[in-house]
Amino acid sequence: MKPLIDESLHTSLVSVAHSAGHSADHVSHRGLGGLKDWQLMRVIREQEYTFVTNNRSDFLSLHGKKPLHAGVIVIVPNVVLLQQQELFTAALKHIGTRDLTNTVVEVRFVKDEIQCRNTNFRSLSSTCPYSPGIAESASKIRSFAPILRGQSEEYREPRHR
Repeated sequence: MKPLIDESLHTSLVSVAHSAGHSADHVSHRGLGGLKDWQLMRVIREQEYTFVTNNRSDFLSLHGKKPLHAGVIVIVPNVVLLQQQELFTAALKHIGTRDLTNTVVEVRFVKDEIQCRNTNFRSLSSTCPYSPGIAESASKIRSFAPILRGQSEEYREPRHR
C-alpha cells in the first residue's frame, strides 16, 4: 500500500505511514494542492495510491466510476491533528498487509472506541471497532477473536487517552 494523504489532512500523517512501513506522500508535498478532485483522481489511479481523505462523498463517487482502484481510507469526521494521527494509526494497524483493491476503510471515534469499517465496492464488508493507541502492536489487534454477525466482523478494544 502506498498512501497519498489529502490536503485536508495534516502533513504529519506521512510520518505516521512511514513509521508503519509504508511509502507515503502528501498532496501538498507533491505539488498537487488545489487540483480539482477529478484531476487528483487521475494521479491517484496512475500511481496506484491508496488515497487517505476526510472528503468521503466526493472521492467515493470518483473511485466508484472505475472498475479497479488501490483503495481509500476515510478519516471521519474532520478532527484535530492528534486525533487524525490516532485514527490513521488505527486504520493502518487494522489494514495490516491486506490488499485494499476496491476497498474503502472508514475510521472514526465511536464513544470510547475507534471503529474501522471495510467496505468493498463489490459489497463485501467487515466492521472492526477498536482503539489501539499509537504505541501498541498490530499483532495485539489481530489477536482479538472476531465476533461474527452476518457478513460483519468486529474487533473491540477501549480507546486509550
